[in-house]
Order: sequence, then C-alpha cells, then structure tokens
Amino acid sequence: MPLKNKTKQILLTFDFELFLGSKSGSVDNCLIKPTIELMKVVNKYKLSTVFFVDTLYLYRLKEVSKTNRNAYSDYEKIIDLLKHIIDSGSYIFHHLHPHWLDANYLSENNEWDISNKSRFALNNLPEEEVELVFNYSNIIITEIYSGKTIPPFSGFRAGGLYAQPFSKYKNQMKKHNIRLDFSVLKNSKSNTDLYGFDYSIFPSENIYKFSEDLLVKDDKGNFIECAMNQFKVSGLTKIINGLYYRSNIKKELWKRWGDGNALGNQVKSSAKTNKFSNSETFSIEMLNKYKAQLYVNYIKKEDFLHLISHPKLFSANNLKSFEYFIEKTISKYKIETDLFKILHNHNVI
Repeated sequence: MPLKNKTKQILLTFDFELFLGSKSGSVDNCLIKPTIELMKVVNKYKLSTVFFVDTLYLYRLKEVSKTNRNAYSDYEKIIDLLKHIIDSGSYIFHHLHPHWLDANYLSENNEWDISNKSRFALNNLPEEEVELVFNYSNIIITEIYSGKTIPPFSGFRAGGLYAQPFSKYKNQMKKHNIRLDFSVLKNSKSNTDLYGFDYSIFPSENIYKFSEDLLVKDDKGNFIECAMNQFKVSGLTKIINGLYYRSNIKKELWKRWGDGNALGNQVKSSAKTNKFSNSETFSIEMLNKYKAQLYVNYIKKEDFLHLISHPKLFSANNLKSFEYFIEKTISKYKIETDLFKILHNHNVI
C-alpha cells in the first residue's frame, strides 16, 4: 500500500518540437507516434503533464499549410493531438525557438531547413521582434485551447533554455498572462558567440517567486520559477550504466523513433565533473531499466522531481523504463503530478 502520509511531487514536462539540426525529421516519427505512446502510460496511471509546444514552428507550418496538402495534414494532426492531451488533464504552454522565423519548408520531403540560427535565442531579437514572436505564440496557444478549459495563467520555457536576461521579454509575459517560467536548469551554463545563460548560482528552492531576475527569489514577485535539477552519475554506478547501455543499444526496443538530426548539446554542467562522473537532466529519453531504479532511489530521499523530456528522442525502451519508475513509485507513495496542485503545495499561488 502507498504511504498515504508521504506525497511525492513529480513534475512531468515535455518539449514538443522537431529536431533543430541539419534534418528536422518527420511529424509522424518525431511528434505523433512517440507522444501517443507516452500518453498511453500517462493515461494508464492518471498522470498530469505539461507540454511546451514549439509554437513558432506551428505558426510557420500553419502558413505553409494554406498551399501545401502535406503541411495541412501535419498541422491538423498536431492540433488534434494537443487537444486530446488537454482533455487528459494536462497543460499546453509556450516554447519559443525564434529561428523558425528563418526556416524554409522543403516540400519535396515535407521537412524543414532550419540551418539559419542567427535568431536562435530571444536575446538575439530586437524589442519589436520579441513582441512579434510572443504574439504569434499566443495565436497558436489560443487555437489549441479553443473550446477547452483555460488554466488560470500560462507558462513558458525558452528555446535551448536561453532565458537570460528576463528583462528582454518580461513585458510580453505580463501581456499574455504568462506567470510561470520553466527555463532554469540548476548548475548549468551555456555560452556561444551570440547568446548564453549561466544558472550556476540559484535559490535552494525548486519552485519560487521572482520579479526581475530568474535566479533571485522574491516572495512578493509576480512570476514563478519551476527549476530543474541535474542528476549525477558517478563511480561504479556510471560504469554499470555504461556497460548496460552498450550491451543493449543495438536492440530494436532501444531504437529512437525520431528521424531527424540534433543541433548538438550546448548546455554544460557548472558543477565539477570528470571522466568518472557526469551530470545530466532527469528525463525519459535518458532512462533504461537500470537508471529507472536510480530514479526510484532518488525519489525515496527527495519529495520533488522535475523531468524535462523530448518525445522526438524516445524509444520503446525509454517508455517501458518510465513506466517501471512510475509503478515502483506509486507502489510506495502517493504521488502528485498536477502542476497547479504542486504550485499550491509550494505556497506560490
């Protein structure tokens, strides 16, 4: 029986997007199939989730769909799926990759050329373009929620987690009733010639209010940060996980469904690592059965866990391992996955 007096809060968040590298991948393999398979597990255990939808991609896809039958079919399938996700008790929020403004549709294979990354992050944009992309995003979110129950306020995750400086888009957050940010990955940083972030110094809380700076807690602030922690794999655990991975990676169950090419990870840990240890995000695409047990051990010690996952990176084995983690956790504890109930439990709403 679950320990009724012990509640574990598990925040399940997903970046719903195509690949951002040299090949965007197909809608069916990167978005539709893995998300449908995910929702089978979500619905089976009556979980609630948060989907951060790449709204600028959808805005561009909607434009192309006016003259292209394949693009129209993709757009309809995506919107229909997202509406069903809302019906399951989950939430749809903003996820902005501004470089979609420069993407070219490749009609011959129904994919996209998104090689122009000059506007990859919000801080690359002038003020009028920041306003433009938030307006575009709001149009898509409004369409998805048409006829559905709208949450009391909305949420946002910056593309690539490039959410600094907050002042760049604070006014747009206020304008569109976006009070939640999900961009801070504690103990991480990224720097390129054009953009970057540094989340090395942060509040101890996982969920907290802020006003002007994502990393400065302000109990009177109007905005709420739902930060992510990193998972450290080191020593014998790292060796065993590596051996387990190499012995299984060629199996069909371990094959990723997404058929695009990644941009390449620009995010680095600001914590000390070496060849005997590494830090990674808590995510479904990182799971195998061995690591799922490590997550079970983690939740035994901690009362809060925030997973950031990407359906385009899923395999059947990932979802099987995720279900193993959920089953094990539910067998021992009561779990809460609804975002707004978690926020209430943290006394931020």
